[in-house]
Amino acid sequence: MVASGLVYVPRFLLVFALILAGCRSTPELFPQVVGAWHRTATSELPDHLHVASYEGPGKLEARVYRFPSPAAALEAAQNRKPEPDTVFFNSGPYLVQIHWQTADRKALHEFVTGLEKQMAADKRR
Repeated sequence: MVASGLVYVPRFLLVFALILAGCRSTPELFPQVVGAWHRTATSELPDHLHVASYEGPGKLEARVYRFPSPAAALEAAQNRKPEPDTVFFNSGPYLVQIHWQTADRKALHEFVTGLEKQMAADKRR
């Protein structure tokens, strides 16, 4: 319905659009390319877990866990026990775990810092 040049949008559509705008999709969490690494697969699992696989100078898997608050994500990061070939960092309400296989150390460092920067930039939007 159009009145005076304005378009009528049902309230439920506005609410739905706001909900969708607040949701982050898996590809948005995981850029297609980070440094020398290219995303090969993504998936969303139960309990607010997103997973992506990357290939480049080796193979790695990135997991992003969503927590109810940045404080909860920070606490989870601080309570993680070290694991071989794995690094953790938190960014806002997210805890990020990166596990690699036969990765070049310099390229791996570039991936971790690139993903951290991407997530920090997304927080500011």
